[in-house]
Amino acid sequence: MFPNALSYSGFRSQKTTKDKPVLCLANQNGSQTECEIGNPFKRDSEVTFYIILSTAGISLKTKDIDIDLELQTTSTQERMGKVKAKAKVVIELLLSVTGIARPSQVYFGGDVKGESGIQTEEEIGSLIDYEFRIINLGKPLKSFGTASLNINWPKENVDGKWLLYLVKISTSGLEEIPCSPEAEIHPLKHIQEDSTSRKRREVGGQTSESKINLFLEQRKHKILMCGNGYDARCVVIKCPLQGLDSSAVIALRSRLWNATFLENYASLNFLDIIVKASISLETPPKNMVLRNAETQVRVTVFPEKAVSQYSGAPWWIILVAVLAGILMLALLVFLLWKCGFFKRAPQNQYDAAYHKAQIHVQPSDKEKLTTEA
Repeated sequence: MFPNALSYSGFRSQKTTKDKPVLCLANQNGSQTECEIGNPFKRDSEVTFYIILSTAGISLKTKDIDIDLELQTTSTQERMGKVKAKAKVVIELLLSVTGIARPSQVYFGGDVKGESGIQTEEEIGSLIDYEFRIINLGKPLKSFGTASLNINWPKENVDGKWLLYLVKISTSGLEEIPCSPEAEIHPLKHIQEDSTSRKRREVGGQTSESKINLFLEQRKHKILMCGNGYDARCVVIKCPLQGLDSSAVIALRSRLWNATFLENYASLNFLDIIVKASISLETPPKNMVLRNAETQVRVTVFPEKAVSQYSGAPWWIILVAVLAGILMLALLVFLLWKCGFFKRAPQNQYDAAYHKAQIHVQPSDKEKLTTEA
């Protein structure tokens, strides 16, 4: 006997050559079925079969299901009471979210500009576009309640300075419902928003990326994300998923605040900014499960060459350079010594040459005239 949430759909048995297969017949509304397991059912025999049930009647309020099983036989047999088969109902929403950032690597450099000195969006810093895609493979969300995408946005560092400046949020595949809080979206109204996105810079291309990853474990870096010890203060951007059918995209346009990274992080080799996003339901039932409902997107930030050249070199590079200089100097001294550069002539040779020069001095013209006279 089945509860109202279930109804009979079919059966499947394990057929054998010796025993007669199981046969199940249901009543008209599918609330009960009778299965013939064999006549006679021999001693120490065993049979396995499966009853397939329809779950169309299960609602959000259904937490568990009880099915009554009762054995009946034409023979006399004591203690053949009912047995309850219990099952817990877990409602799994087939929602998933993935995220991507374009570009995944950006750079900071140039001059430090204050908030009041910035007039256009491009003066803030490098452009970063975040894109979160939500996919629903199950029933429409209207039957489960209101769902939202929550984005932990690293707005500023622990000193209260800007990290990522959120310029604009756009959606596709959803009803036009604004994300909140709206005050966090382009709060500095004196900065003019670009009508078209600037072309993204690719400094160094693939070659610079391979050089950056060289000796990565020896480089100084920092992670900026929400949570204790990560040097970032976050604000939660909540975007309702009302009207979500099969898929939707939420795009965030942002700018890296160049001045903060110049002032606070110029001595680092690189930083990782991590943005987390997750799907949540308002007042969800206790037996509801969300899988693959969160994601995180990483953007790596590098100082430009002019900024990082004063950050210092590793000690082993300095040591190798000093040893190489000493070796070259020793080699030069050895070559000069072999060529006799450091040998000096004896002092008596110079004196003999001097006296010899005095003996052979020619008389002047005046002395010649005096002698002839």
